[in-house]
Amino acid sequence: MVYDLECRKERGSGTCVLETKNMILVSSGSKAKSIPKSVSVFILDDGTRLDGRTILRRPVERLSSA
Repeated sequence: MVYDLECRKERGSGTCVLETKNMILVSSGSKAKSIPKSVSVFILDDGTRLDGRTILRRPVERLSSA
């Protein structure tokens, strides 16, 4: 599930199919939505909350800085 911090509403749910520096593409059935990381909270299947602002880099950049 994706929760929007600015609008304070749910933006949808689905599977992450692509990630860029600032966006995550979430697919649900035949539809796909581009979700901005900077204003979103991602709630994973196990209940973990992930603030999008903490992952505002490309995936490869996050791995190299760990």
